[in-house]
Amino acid sequence: MNISETPEQRNVRWASGIERVYGEVSELHSNREIWQFFNEELPKHGGQIIHETITRWYVDSQAAAVRRLASDKSQDKQSLYRILRSIDSNVGDFNGEKYKVVMTSQTVQEDMATLKQTAHVVSRWADENVAHLGRKSTTNPTFNDLDSAIDTLGKLFTKYNLVLTGGYMPDVKPVIQDNWKRPFTKPWFN
Repeated sequence: MNISETPEQRNVRWASGIERVYGEVSELHSNREIWQFFNEELPKHGGQIIHETITRWYVDSQAAAVRRLASDKSQDKQSLYRILRSIDSNVGDFNGEKYKVVMTSQTVQEDMATLKQTAHVVSRWADENVAHLGRKSTTNPTFNDLDSAIDTLGKLFTKYNLVLTGGYMPDVKPVIQDNWKRPFTKPWFN
């Protein structure tokens, strides 16, 4: 936190931060959509080794991103948790009047607690199994745990995007512009 920063500058920093978070949160959602396709299709075609490899890539990358965005230990400037902590520390400087939003410390703290609780098992697993080679004492999270963390990040992003920028997004589920399934419409080998 910059002590010489004005409340207006802080609001601009928060808005800029939430806009940077959008790329990662939307990527979590698009990665999930693509993985769901492979998760359903590969086992039908005997692609067990490929399925296991893609699943591991998916889990590792998604868990690392959840850890980066949602952990209370994250030092990443693109951490949603870090933005919420900064807002909570300076909630009196929050300028939501232009968007007709009332933000209290209690509201922000409840959102931080929800984020931390929802992402905890995934973040801890990523900490011990992806980011560091530790004692691996954690229980493996389920896909429901991972989905819940991704969905919570999406919901909180849409809320704070509206609060900080006035930008309304009903959700962050992406519309993938490219026909990424095209390579799978024709046989690759004879």
